[in-house]
Amino acid sequence: SVNGYFLSQIRFKHSDIVFLFLSFGIFIPYHAIAIPLIMVTSRLGVYNSLLGMTLVHTAYGIPICTLFFRSFLDEIPQSLIDAARVDGADETTIYARVVLPISWPAFVVTAVFQFTSIWNDFLFGLILTKGANQPASVVLANLLGTTAAEWNTQMAGTFLYAFPVMLFYFLLGKYLIRGYLAGALKA
Repeated sequence: SVNGYFLSQIRFKHSDIVFLFLSFGIFIPYHAIAIPLIMVTSRLGVYNSLLGMTLVHTAYGIPICTLFFRSFLDEIPQSLIDAARVDGADETTIYARVVLPISWPAFVVTAVFQFTSIWNDFLFGLILTKGANQPASVVLANLLGTTAAEWNTQMAGTFLYAFPVMLFYFLLGKYLIRGYLAGALKA
């Protein structure tokens, strides 16, 4: 959200170019960086670890999260920000006391998008982990890829895999709809 606020409200020379460069990360296919990613995580000593997966998903999440927040924060009335500046608030205070309290719809949409993307990720889990450290998506694919079709085991595994996502959507459903509407409707 800090990136989105910075690129939305604090204009500087070439800020649009910085945003475009940052947004370019959204369009880099996972497959294009698979081998360099394995090499980097191995050199850092985080290959086949939760920390390695966390770092990779964080790095890949920054561009899309920045896009979500910048798009949302561009719709905040400038008069609200200007009023805080007139009252003597600095940028940190404006962000913490004005922008953050009204940004919950963007946080919910971003959290749901990121959770779903990370939970459904297969490629990073396949190439960056092995054995007991593999995520549920890879384990489920391995379970479904066995030669003997044990449908009861496969269906139980599929249900257990889908349950956290269903629970997440159930708990945040009404906030997610509000978040979508906040980004779609003008005040």
